[in-house]
Amino acid sequence: MPIPELLLESTYRIAYKENQMLCTNCNKKNVIEIRMTVGGESLAFHRCGSCDAKAWTSGEATIELGRVLELARPARV
Repeated sequence: MPIPELLLESTYRIAYKENQMLCTNCNKKNVIEIRMTVGGESLAFHRCGSCDAKAWTSGEATIELGRVLELARPARV
């Protein structure tokens, strides 16, 4: 069974402004956010503890895991 992707829509943004993140996949307030800098870019990882939906974001935009891995890859000399 594939892991659902956390959809970061207006519901998420509104809930986040109220300091309560809301998973738009299951509507539970059980979302964690981990902020970090990867390859010089500010990213956040979100995961819902209820339905296991996951997402990476850069600013307001959702980005693919492949892009995160590219940023984390050491530069070849």
